[in-house]
Amino acid sequence: KVSLSGNQWSKLRAKFNFEYGVTNVWSVPQLRGQERLKNGIKIQHPNQKPLDLMKRIINASSEKGDLIWEPFLGLASGCVAAYLLDRNFVGAEINPDYYHMAKERILNAKT
Repeated sequence: KVSLSGNQWSKLRAKFNFEYGVTNVWSVPQLRGQERLKNGIKIQHPNQKPLDLMKRIINASSEKGDLIWEPFLGLASGCVAAYLLDRNFVGAEINPDYYHMAKERILNAKT
């Protein structure tokens, strides 16, 4: 049996960073415009998440330096948002084409 200190316990608890004026119901328009990644006229991924939405989720549920896990990487919207918000991130993608596009997107975000 191990007893945790208050500091250790607080690190294990779920986080919620309240943003004034934001409720728990979010309405986000369909992704369009320059943020939608395309290869010519064809979209690169059918379910690309809006970066602002991913930033809101990550900001609400984590703190700087926390680790963000994106198990279905796609185009890495969660990892890019994590990077922009000073979080560490890890992602996994089974599709080699999406993996390479996600890797390029992350590298572009870092420049």
